[in-house]
Order: sequence, then C-alpha cells, then structure tokens
Amino acid sequence: MGRREGPLAPDSGPVEAFAAALRQARAAAGSPTYRAMAARANYSPSSLSSAAAGHRLASWPVVAGYLRACGVTEVEPWRARWRAVAGGAAAGTTAGARAERPAAAVGRLPGETTSFVGRQPELDDVTRHLLRSRLVVLTGTGGVGKSRLALRAAALNRDSYPDGVWWIELADTTDPQVLAHTLLRALGVPSDSTGAPSVRLVEALADRRALLVLDNCEHLVDACARAVRTLLGGTSAVAVLATSRQCLGLPEETVVPIGPLSFRSAGSVAPFPADRGDGPSPAVRLLVDRAETAAPGLGWPPEQLALAEEVCAQLEGLPLAIELAARRLRVMSLHQLSRRLGDRHALLSNGDRTVHPRHRSLQALLDWSYELCDPAERALWCRLSVFAGDVSLEAAEEMGADGAADTGASDSGAADAGALDVVTALVERSVLTSDGDRTAVRLRMLESVREYGLARLRAAGAEDAARARHRAWYARFAERVASAANGPDQRTALARTRAEYPNLRAALSSALTLPDGGATAQRMATALWFYWHTEAVDEGCHWLDAALARRGGPAAVRAEALWTGAYLAAMCGDNGRALRYAERSLRLVGDAPGPAAGPRLVQGLAALRSSRAADALRLSQLAEQGFLARDDAFGVQQAVSQAAMAHLLLGDTGPALATFRRAAAVAHAHGEQWHLSYVLWGIGMVRHAQGRTAQALAGFRRSLTVKRLFQDTRGTATVLETTAWVLADLGNPEAAAHLVGAAASIWPEPGRRLFGFADLLAAGDRNRHRLRAVLGPDRLARALAHGRTLDAEGAVALALAAPVPGTPPPGPEDDRLPAPVRA
Repeated sequence: MGRREGPLAPDSGPVEAFAAALRQARAAAGSPTYRAMAARANYSPSSLSSAAAGHRLASWPVVAGYLRACGVTEVEPWRARWRAVAGGAAAGTTAGARAERPAAAVGRLPGETTSFVGRQPELDDVTRHLLRSRLVVLTGTGGVGKSRLALRAAALNRDSYPDGVWWIELADTTDPQVLAHTLLRALGVPSDSTGAPSVRLVEALADRRALLVLDNCEHLVDACARAVRTLLGGTSAVAVLATSRQCLGLPEETVVPIGPLSFRSAGSVAPFPADRGDGPSPAVRLLVDRAETAAPGLGWPPEQLALAEEVCAQLEGLPLAIELAARRLRVMSLHQLSRRLGDRHALLSNGDRTVHPRHRSLQALLDWSYELCDPAERALWCRLSVFAGDVSLEAAEEMGADGAADTGASDSGAADAGALDVVTALVERSVLTSDGDRTAVRLRMLESVREYGLARLRAAGAEDAARARHRAWYARFAERVASAANGPDQRTALARTRAEYPNLRAALSSALTLPDGGATAQRMATALWFYWHTEAVDEGCHWLDAALARRGGPAAVRAEALWTGAYLAAMCGDNGRALRYAERSLRLVGDAPGPAAGPRLVQGLAALRSSRAADALRLSQLAEQGFLARDDAFGVQQAVSQAAMAHLLLGDTGPALATFRRAAAVAHAHGEQWHLSYVLWGIGMVRHAQGRTAQALAGFRRSLTVKRLFQDTRGTATVLETTAWVLADLGNPEAAAHLVGAAASIWPEPGRRLFGFADLLAAGDRNRHRLRAVLGPDRLARALAHGRTLDAEGAVALALAAPVPGTPPPGPEDDRLPAPVRA
C-alpha cells in the first residue's frame, strides 16, 4: 500500500498544492500502489512518490507518467498548471539547485511553417518513447515525413527539456570527420582546436537536460552512432531524437518506423489503411491542405475528394510525393494529374522490381518532372545536385552557363544571359524553391529531388565535370570574400561565408580527393581565414591540417597556409603546433620581410602567451615592417596591436596606449571593424592598468558594441570578464559576478578562457576572490549562477547598461578614443 497522504495545509505553497492535486488524481483512480503505477508510468515508485510529496516540483516527464498511471487522458490543463508552478519554483531556486524547471528560452528549433496533418498515433508513440528512452530514431524511406514528425514532436516536448531542444540539420554535412564540429557549432559551443571535439561536446552537455534532434543521419550512420554513444555515455540527462533511413545500430536506441500516410484505395486493400471514419484520409487531408496553399479556391466536393483518394493511392501516401503533386495543381486539374500519374505507374510496374514500391512511386513523379524539362533545364538540375544545402542565384547561373567553369565569371551576374531563364524555369517547375529575403535569395532542392538529379548525373558520366565546376566557383568565392574581409565589407563577407559554408566544405572535401588538389585546398583554406578567426577556429585547423598533409603546390601558397594554420593554433593556446608551422613557413620563404611577416606575427603571439613580452615586442615589430612591405593594412593592424599588448605586459602603459591608438587609426583608415573591437578592448586594458576605471569601462563598452555586430563569442567572453573587473572597482559587484558567470559559460572549458594568457587568468582569479570577500560565498554563488543563465546577447546588454554608482565623468583624453561603430 502507498503511504497515507493527508489534506493540504491552508498555508501550502503552489508546489505543495500541485502535489496535492496529483494525490487527488491518484485517489480518483482507486489509490493504486506506487509499484503498480510504476509499470504504467515507466518511472520508479520512488520518483512517483516524490512527485506527490510536495517537497519540490517534479519534472514534467515524471508528472506525465504519474498522470498516465492514474488514467488521466486530458493532460494539457495539467501541463499549463505545471508550467505556471515551475516558473515560480525556478524563480525561488537557490544557486546550487538544478531543480526541475520549465524550458527557458534556450535551444534552437525551427518554426513550423506548414500545418501538421495526421500522424497523431506516431506522434503519441514518439512522445511516449522519449519519456522512457534517451535515444529515439525515426526510420523510413526518403520523403516519408520523418523530419516533419520530428520537428512536431520536439516542439510538443520542449517543456521536458529545460536546457533546450536543439535542431541539428545534417543533410549538408558530408564529411564524417567534421560531424562533431557540426554538433558543437549548432549548440553554440565556441571554437577551440585543443581537445577532441567529442570530449568538448560531452563537457558542454554534461549537466544538462536537453534534447538534440539530429535530422538526416543516413549518410553519416557510423559517425552518428559513435557520436551519440559517446554523448549518451558521458551525460546523464541528454536525449537524442534522430531521423534516418536506417537505424544507428546501437543497443540503447528505440526505433520508430515511419510509414506513408494512410489512404483509401478503391478495389484493393491499402497497405496502410485509413483510420475508420467518414472523413478524408490523412493523405488526402495533406493533399487538400497543400493544394489550398498552392492554388487557393479549388473547391473540394465529394467527387473531388474521392478522386483525391485515388491520387494519394497512386502516390502510395508518401508526403513528399503528395506535396509535389499538390504544386502541380496550379497548372492542371486533379483529373489530369490522376491520368498522368496512372500512366507513369503502368510504365514503372515493368521496371526494376528490386526497388521498394514507394520508391517507385516517387521515382515516377520525379521522372515525370524531369521529362517536362528541356535539355538545358535537365542539365542544370543535375549539375545543381552536387551542391550541399542551398545555393545562391549567381552560383546557379554559373552552373547553368555553358563553359562557365572556364570563363572565370564573377558573382556580378556575368554568366550566360540565358542561364537566368533556365534557373527561373526550374523554380517555376518546383524543382527549385526560393528562400530568403529579397536582397539575398537562396535556391534549394528537396533532398529526393537532389538525389534524383545526382543519379542522372552519374549515369551520364558527368559528375566529375560538375564537381570541378562547383569547386572552381567556390575557390573563386573564397578569394573574393578574403579580399573583402579586411575592410568596410567585413560583415557582408562574413554573412556570405556563413550562407555558403556547406558548399565551401563540400568544395574543400572534393579538392582533397584529387591527386593534385592539395594546392587548391590550401588556397581555399587560407582564403577563409576571416571565417575561421571569427567563428570556426577548430574547423579551420582541421581543414588547414588536411590541406597541408597533401604534398606539392607552389611554395608561396604552402607558406601562407602554414602561417594561417599556425595563427589559429596559437589563438587556441597550442603554442607547440603554432611554432612548428611558423618555422616550416619560414623555411619556405626565408627572411625576406614581406613573406616572413605572417610567421613572425605568430611567433610574437606565442611569445605573448608564454609571458615573453620583450620577445613578443621585437617579433611583432618585425612583422609590422613585413606587412608594410607587402602593403597589407590588416596585417599591420594586427602586428601593431600585438606590439601594444607586449608594451602593456611589460608595464609600459604610455607606449601601450599610443600603440593601440595607432592600430585604431589604421582600422579607421580602412573601415575595418572586427579587429578594431580587440583594439578598443586593449585601450580599456591600458586604462584599467593605469587605474582609470571610468575610461576602462568606456573602452570595454565600445568594444562590446562592435563585437555584438559580429557575434564574436570568444572575444565577447573576454571583454565581458574584464568588464566585470571594472564594475567591481566601480562599486557594482553583483553585476560584476553576473558577467563572470556569463563569460565562464560562453567559453567551451574553464582552462581556455581569456585566451589562456597567464597574466589575465591570474587577474581574473584575483577579481573572483575579491567578489567573494565583498558578496560572501552564498551571494556570489547565486550571482554566478544567474550569470550562467544569460546568453551572449543578454550578457552584453547587461555590461552596456549596468549602473555604476559615483562614476566620475569622462576625462578630456577620452575624446581621442575611437568612436563605437553603429549597426
């Protein structure tokens, strides 16, 4: 028997009141024992008993299991009540408690842009399995709707994962070696080349209750299986929902097969019969819904619905085939659609019988679409199938222009005049869909449409030529964004690189498969230096290492790749690799000032990290002379600011301030902003060393104003922590502790914060000890915990607006500080 539960005391709080309601639900069910309830709830008797005790609020999955065991079917009112109570409980939770709490505004889940039709039994299955299993895999053929079902299930269950639901699209990731990098980037874990990515992934999620949705795993099954096993083994409350055409093959996975939507088939037994009832089948409801979007006002009298059932039977209930067919209703009647599909089925019935029937129905639809295209449209369809993810209009035109790979056409629309007409025709035929705003249209193929085109391309023996054209386009693209990355177009260059990154990855991978592709890969990886610096240090190291592992190529190209890789390694504290690469670069170029500028810059940075400030100053000044010789303004700016930091670490604040200001002048002369944010931070550091805290705060805030334009996570964390030092000096220790907590949560691991500079780390430790003395251990712990709940944008907003009592007015010297850059 369960323990006796008394009535609720008059002064009980909301948690106790909620627990009392649970006890009443149990009583209404006949007061079953908790052991008996556990069999239905899939939770232990102690968990269920604790949920009803009222000492603390149970998580929603436990509550849902409790209600299920009591026979409660209407759970939405309970969920709403749980949310309300959980919100109050979370507000009163102490810093040390990770009590079950409602989902915060964390995670990344795409919006549901279309209505969700049918699938209620499957949706219930997925929700039930997520309550009892940490790995649920939706399997089924392409186009069956696995992704749409996963998105809906994730949205409905996000309350159960207070640390977020994260949607991670894998269709664009073709290299298994970068899977862990993709997961880290999707989760917002900053780049770091030290430590295995799989280890950092586990560290980032070790104490989290989160759901990761891995979409389209089928081409990375082995890599996904290894990553998921490592993740589940290293965490205690992370769950994974995956979609794949085949299961991952792990013993702990729960596989949920997803079949086509049910439909009615006159004169035959449908393989997936519709639910009983007089209304349209789920397949027809989907066809009607999508047709009303594509061609509103068609009208659906009973005879049309009966014909729609026949069409869906011909399409065998495949959602992708139904959605493609619905688009055709813009230009033909349902009768015409039915007749054409019927002809195609008759043709395919004598075809390859080893192909699954549902594949044959989709094949028929795609064959039909292909036959409707003229030769130029078919050629472009097939060529675009080598792209990863979406594609820009300019790239599509390039691929559609005869001989475009050899013309060197830029992205200014200089491809064949007829190529635009071909692209437009493919959009009108629904082979391509158009996404994005009117200033940057992106074109996308459905996955099954892409696979069809690729199969045609391979059958024609034209895949190598198409990939060569794709590779050449993105090699030129990388060179263009490199030239724009050190001036006023930095943000545009970065945004374009983000949009094209899946294709840049594909081009790099393609180059590395060629016997003579090392030089191309080295050029591309070097040209993408700005993207690596700002957003993907670890992946930059990966690609540069892979490119440099290939022999051959011009010495000058290899030398540039070596010192670019060396700089990335130094940024992450791997001084050994940085110096090895720098030395190899110097051996290729000799001591000529211009070619040797990059390696000298790296040697200076490594010296700074090793507390050899005098050596760092000398090497940075040599690098400056070299960059001047090669007319590289951005290189000059880096070298000058590095020399300024060396002055600061030597205790020479006057020269340090003057040198930082010189670097700022170079940045302003060329319209550069990203590195300017580090220069502004350096000016703040000098002011802090001089004891001029108000001026230091002004410098840090100017730096953050720029950094928020670039989403520079690593740099933002650095400035946030040093801003905390100044806020503590100026009398706001609470805000200072919030920023320390936020900065710590942004960095991938504690040992890598503040770029690993020993002097800065020591100053950070001193600041924390001072905050402990001022606030006391408990108050400091609560403030740090609150800071860890802030994302980068929230922490920056706090740093910019935190009140500072008794701050002296800015001095006249502040007028010489560079003004902040506005968005």
